[in-house]
Amino acid sequence: MTASEPLKTTAEIARAISVSAPTVNRWRSLGIIQPAVEIGATVRWNLDEVIQGLRDHHDAVPKRPNPSTR
Repeated sequence: MTASEPLKTTAEIARAISVSAPTVNRWRSLGIIQPAVEIGATVRWNLDEVIQGLRDHHDAVPKRPNPSTR
């Protein structure tokens, strides 16, 4: 994490990776991604670390069926 890169809220992370905030929280509870800062109920994320966590745990990320392949 670089000092100049601002940390993001859960909603900002969700928008950045095109998922919902509950999905980000689910991945967090599964240990797939971890917040950069956690103080009480406040969490902040580093986008690069989230993306790396998703890459590292690719097989653990639940997949949605692709409707175009039905």
